[in-house]
Amino acid sequence: DNLQPIINHYTTRNQNIIGKELTKRQIAAKKSFIKELAPELWEYADMILDKSVE
Repeated sequence: DNLQPIINHYTTRNQNIIGKELTKRQIAAKKSFIKELAPELWEYADMILDKSVE
């Protein structure tokens, strides 16, 4: 459930509905608990975030 917003960010290529672009830093800060709970999953999430801001 917590990975879904990161995937959505990737699939929309950072085109937020309200026109406000989110930075990788903002998203990573909000989802940083994933890194503590599931480091392997965070590696995947981080890769998706990198691709979403290319």
